[in-house]
Amino acid sequence: MLTYRDALRDGFRLINRIWQLVVMQLVAVIVYGVSFFLIVVLPVVIAAPAIGIDAGKLAGIEGIVRNLGDYLTQYFGLVLAGIFLFIVYLLVISVIAVFMYGASSGLIAYSIRNPSERFSLKRFFGEGMRLFFPMLWYLTVAGLLLMAVAVVSALIFVAASGFLGHLKNAGNALSYFMGIFILLLSVSVVMLVVTFAFAAVIYGTAILIFRGKGAIASIRDAVVYLYNRQSAYWLYCLLLAGLVAVMTVMTLMSISIGNMGATGYLLYIPYQLFTYIVQTYLGLIIIAAVFVYYYSDTFNAALSIQQKDTSSQGDPGQDGTPPQ
Repeated sequence: MLTYRDALRDGFRLINRIWQLVVMQLVAVIVYGVSFFLIVVLPVVIAAPAIGIDAGKLAGIEGIVRNLGDYLTQYFGLVLAGIFLFIVYLLVISVIAVFMYGASSGLIAYSIRNPSERFSLKRFFGEGMRLFFPMLWYLTVAGLLLMAVAVVSALIFVAASGFLGHLKNAGNALSYFMGIFILLLSVSVVMLVVTFAFAAVIYGTAILIFRGKGAIASIRDAVVYLYNRQSAYWLYCLLLAGLVAVMTVMTLMSISIGNMGATGYLLYIPYQLFTYIVQTYLGLIIIAAVFVYYYSDTFNAALSIQQKDTSSQGDPGQDGTPPQ
C-alpha cells in the first residue's frame, strides 16, 4: 500500500519530469485573453461607432453608472450582441478548458504507466483529442454533481440559520452554546460534502482514464472507492489543505506588495504571474499524486494478487503429481 509521503513524492517527481505541462497551462491562459479580445472586445469596438455611439459621452464611469438605464435602452441591440458574443466566448474557452484538462490528465496517466517517458507535444495533443468527448460528458456530469452539492450546502446553511435564529430568541447560556455547536456542525458537514464531491471528481477522472469507463460509471465507482478506501479521501484533503495554505500565504504577500506604493505596482503583475504558476504547478501535483495513489492501490494490488496466485500454484510436478 502506497503511503501519503510516497504518493506526494511520486507526484512531485512526475510533474517535474513533465514540467512543460505548466507552460501549456500558461499558454492556455494567454489564449483565453486573446480570445476574449478577438471575440468580444474587438467586434463591439468596431460596431460601436457604426451605430452612432459617441465615445466622448461614454468617457466617465460615473456618468455611465448614473445613466445606465438610458444607455441600455438606446443601445439595446449592441448590448444583446455583446451578451451573445460573451456566450460564444464562454463556449470557446470551455472547449479549450475541457481539451486542456483531458490532455493534462491523460498525459499524467500515461507518464505513470510509462515512467521513462518525457513530455511530448504529440502525446499531449493526442491525449487531448482522444479524451475530449469522454471528458466533455464526464465534466458535464461532474458539473451537475457539484451544482447539486452547492444546493445541498445552501439548504444546510439556511436550515442552520433558521435554527440559530430560534435559539437566539431564547436568550440563555445553553442556547448560546447550542448555537455555536450547530454552526460548527453545519460548517463541518458542508466542508465534508464539498471536499468529498471534489475528491470524487478527481478520482473519477483517474477511473475514466485508467479503466476507460463512462462518465456516470466513473463518478459512481469513485464514490464507492472513496467510501471503501477512506485513506484516499484523506489524501486528497491533505493535498487540498496544502494548496490552500500556500495560496493563503501568497495572497497575504500580494496584499503586502500592493501596499508598497510605486514599487508594489511594478512588482504586482509579475507576482500575480508567479502566483498563477505556483498554483498551476501545485494543482498538477495534486492530480498526479491522486492518480499515483489510485493506480498503485488498484492496478499494482491486482497485479500482486495475480502474481501470488500464480506462484502458489507452483510448477507442474512440484507437489509430486506428474505433469498432465
